[in-house]
Amino acid sequence: MKNKGFDREQVTKNHIDVLLTKMFEAVNLDWSNPEVRADYDVFNKEKEWWSRNEWTEKQQVEYIEWLTTYFMGNAGARRALMNGPWKNRKRCYLAAMEFTSWYGWKTKKEPTSE
Repeated sequence: MKNKGFDREQVTKNHIDVLLTKMFEAVNLDWSNPEVRADYDVFNKEKEWWSRNEWTEKQQVEYIEWLTTYFMGNAGARRALMNGPWKNRKRCYLAAMEFTSWYGWKTKKEPTSE
């Protein structure tokens, strides 16, 4: 029996909003701002919107850890955004890594000390 009040697409979009809010915060942008949302046409598949900003490797690692924790504590997010939504830290971490590799900001090239 299908739940008539359940809109899977909207649930997925809600979780993506949470992920993007955190990601945009890392580059000092407010995802809840309609102007920012219009400028980053994420849901209408703007080509490579994620390549328009950069974050440090430390910010990327922190985001992946945050996202892993988010997946671990949120069964709905696991069901909406992960293949095989089991509550397992390694699987959640791998899903966070995959999301970040596809949609995370470019990583700043840090100067090497020689």
